[in-house]
Amino acid sequence: MRFNESAKRVFKNCAPVFYEFLVGCRTVGKELKKRPVEYTFDKITDNVIAKYNPDLACRLVCKSNVRKLDKYFIKQGRMQTGVVIEMEAREAPVGFFSLMFQVLGAMDFCQRNGCNLIVNYNTGCYVDPEAGPNWWEYFFETSRFQFRPGSADKGVVQLSKSERDMFAIFGGTIEPARACQMVEKVGIKPWVLRKVGKYADEHFRGKNVVGIHYRGTDKVAGKFAEAGRISAQRIMEYLAATFGKDTCFFVATDEESFLKDMQSKFASRVLCYDSLRSHDNNPLHYGNPKNSGFRLGEDALTDCLLLSRCNEIVRTSSNLSHACRFFNPKLKVTDLSRMFTPKQIIFSAEMGRVRP
Repeated sequence: MRFNESAKRVFKNCAPVFYEFLVGCRTVGKELKKRPVEYTFDKITDNVIAKYNPDLACRLVCKSNVRKLDKYFIKQGRMQTGVVIEMEAREAPVGFFSLMFQVLGAMDFCQRNGCNLIVNYNTGCYVDPEAGPNWWEYFFETSRFQFRPGSADKGVVQLSKSERDMFAIFGGTIEPARACQMVEKVGIKPWVLRKVGKYADEHFRGKNVVGIHYRGTDKVAGKFAEAGRISAQRIMEYLAATFGKDTCFFVATDEESFLKDMQSKFASRVLCYDSLRSHDNNPLHYGNPKNSGFRLGEDALTDCLLLSRCNEIVRTSSNLSHACRFFNPKLKVTDLSRMFTPKQIIFSAEMGRVRP
């Protein structure tokens, strides 16, 4: 009888996880023909674990990525002295936090392997000629990291696009506590912190503030969509059912329509920073000449830092809100994409594995 009762408990606990795995296997369908079986299996497994224990999934993926990166660069015989992260002039636009993940991933690798690192982001949608050639230095204190004796400029190699992509994937899977230490080493410019601190003091003090990050535009539509779109109505129903009437919502979003829906529903309970937002569903970081590169970067970083100062956050799939715990590792996070559209994020870039 004892064995039977134990078996029942084990089955009861494991059945939901096994079911999620079977659902994941079923959803990949045609993707099996496009991608390696190993990739598909890993992604399904990672997403199942993440649903029940996100921190465990993060640790497992991060360790796997460390091993693969080390193996790749040892085999290539590169990066003996140091590396330069520099975008190529004609690259497709890349989001702010994808690029920040590149830097954090390269920092971790270089520190472990005794390589120096130079960050020189002198092209792309965040460059503003009036602010200087390297947009990284607009917002962060350090662009040169010396992890070995001698000149940081001597004997360095420039990372290829595929290598930078690997570091971006790895950087996004670093455990939040470790990533927070790295961000402190990078250093955020004091003027950014002052602006964020002033807003938080004026609007958050003495309130129960829940951060809401809704990522729309190219993340959920188009050829390269990585997540399913969740309707504003469904999100607002979840918020109304979950949080009391004394809760305020700090809304960060790239879609003006979502902010207006939230204001219509929750009125004065909605807080927001004066950020640029899309009025036509076109992504902001695709280089609209009307948008200042400096302003785009400032808004992205400010929204992320303000979200990290909320009591907790509710998010959809996005690198921006994924990075919030890199500034506040203890932040409670609810991922609505995993809750409402799990099938659509099977192949999301979040919590990815490096594929050399």
